[in-house]
Amino acid sequence: MQAMKRRKIFMQNFVPNSHRVLSLFLLGLLVCSASVNAKTIEEMEADAIKQKQEQDALTKPKKTAPEPPKPKPIQTYALTVKTEPTNATVSIRNIQPKYRDGIQLEPGKYHIRVSASGYQTQDKWIELGKANRTMTVALNKLPPPPEPVVAAPVTPAPAPVAQPQPAYPSVTTAQNRIAGRYIDHGNGTITDSQTRLMWKKCSEGQSGNACSSEAATYK
Repeated sequence: MQAMKRRKIFMQNFVPNSHRVLSLFLLGLLVCSASVNAKTIEEMEADAIKQKQEQDALTKPKKTAPEPPKPKPIQTYALTVKTEPTNATVSIRNIQPKYRDGIQLEPGKYHIRVSASGYQTQDKWIELGKANRTMTVALNKLPPPPEPVVAAPVTPAPAPVAQPQPAYPSVTTAQNRIAGRYIDHGNGTITDSQTRLMWKKCSEGQSGNACSSEAATYK
């Protein structure tokens, strides 16, 4: 009888019923599910940290070299050139910018040229300091050009017309031309100054300055 009671108590304590088995099964599943979920959360956290690091690397500004210091602006000063006459042209020969009144230039030396029609051109070297400068350049007038000399037309002398001369000109002809072409030597001979020929003043048989004698005749 006692043995039967002990066996009944043992069965009650160590042989589970159907409800108890089901509870233990569900408890096991819950523990397994919790373990799996815990591992998944750790992986998700690791993935989130990795993504954040990658995003920070993309958004983080890259280090660049420092910019060089900007040069200080160069101080310039105004230059004005007044001219006489006022319509003269002003140019600065050693720089590219064209001159204008009040042009802004750095301190230094500049080649100024002033020119005008009818005036002598002037070239000046000036030194511009650390102040505005106004200067006046007066040009000198050019002398008037000399008047052109017109040469008088030269009329060529007419060529002498050769006149036929007798071998022995008569006394009348020789006397008429004695002061011009013929030369009377006073010894009964006459020379032609153009041909350089000489002949007797009178015909054969005549003599004297008047050649009054009769000329000889020949048969």
